[in-house]
Amino acid sequence: MFVLHKCYELFFDVLKEIKTLKCLEIQHPFYKCF
Repeated sequence: MFVLHKCYELFFDVLKEIKTLKCLEIQHPFYKCF
């Protein structure tokens, strides 16, 4: 699924950038696909 793939891409990009799991607490729309 292309959308899901993009979601994971965005998720891991963010994770790499901030180097923390706190981004999961933001409840960003992109994370809803998990």
